[in-house]
Amino acid sequence: MAERPNITMYTSPALSEVVIEANVSEKATRLRTVKRRIGGDFEASFHIPLDEMNGRSEGYLRDFFANRMHSQVKFHFGGRPVWFGVVYDMELTLKGVKRRKSMDGVYNKITPLYGEDGTPGTTQEDTHSQAIYGIRELFIELPEIDNLTDADDEAAALLNESREPFSEIVAFSSRLKPGLDVDCSGFVELLNNLYISEGDGTDTTAGVGEYIKAIIDNSSDNEFVTSGYIAQDNDRNITQKTQGQWLIRKRVWETLQLLSDQPNLSKDPYDFYVDSYGKAVYRATNPNPIYQWGESGLSYLGGAASPWSIRPGVLRDVTTRGVAANPSSFLSNKNDVLIEEIVMTDAQDEPQLKPGNYDDDDAEGAIENYKRWLERE
Repeated sequence: MAERPNITMYTSPALSEVVIEANVSEKATRLRTVKRRIGGDFEASFHIPLDEMNGRSEGYLRDFFANRMHSQVKFHFGGRPVWFGVVYDMELTLKGVKRRKSMDGVYNKITPLYGEDGTPGTTQEDTHSQAIYGIRELFIELPEIDNLTDADDEAAALLNESREPFSEIVAFSSRLKPGLDVDCSGFVELLNNLYISEGDGTDTTAGVGEYIKAIIDNSSDNEFVTSGYIAQDNDRNITQKTQGQWLIRKRVWETLQLLSDQPNLSKDPYDFYVDSYGKAVYRATNPNPIYQWGESGLSYLGGAASPWSIRPGVLRDVTTRGVAANPSSFLSNKNDVLIEEIVMTDAQDEPQLKPGNYDDDDAEGAIENYKRWLERE
């Protein structure tokens, strides 16, 4: 198995950065990271088993579950970050009872839209929740309500229910193994906290890259991600930029995915991702192989690299003779393939490289099946 990275936890990105705990990986097992070409540091997870003799007491697990939601998580290898995100979902199992907390459904800025015309009501906000988790925005449609007072009451009631990631019991079983499962989301997920407000699609002088940078730099659209290298990309025209009517209450990450997926005039792909420093990167996909697959497996061109640190790119299969690629492809060799997703765990020597389309639902189902299998062991 490959050497494991270290995990350090910090306060929520909405707060001043303070180390909560270093060397979490000394207590954790089942380390896993996922990186995507469109998205970057996307998911990570780890498990902390109950072990009273080795610093993993019931009290430690309960405190982690109660206080670490939305904490920043950095995987480090060789002194450099290789994955960066926040705690998004946790499941605590003790004494046969499994409890779950999740950022799904947490909203602290809610605007009702009432009546058949969707008239905006009064925006309801919880500033205490915003100070911990950042602003998590939601518009709720209430076509059956025809007056402001009732619409505002509905929004206020929902705000009271959704301002915090409350714990809920999800299972009882004497066969459940005690421990804590921690699922993390990359910073790109935080781009969906808000709805897009930048621009109206009428600027015909700017390329998609400039539009993406304007979104990232707009504090009304994004609180936690900073701009890294953003290509100008002026060969993507305004028609492509405005496809999909971005401003009909689309969330920021949803919009950025659509923008990144627009082909330019030469139909070459572009990458958009948030890296392990929390910076947004938008650039033309490199057509040259950055790793290759040979008789001895995976190797990295340009020298050795940790399997935890590599990112999606072009892989070349050198087990067979190469030939010219399809003229319509941006790749130069038929044995080259564009890797869309990389999964690395502490149970393997090299990462799983996934080309082409992948199915989120299938992946999540496989993870849940794996967890259930581990619980039975």
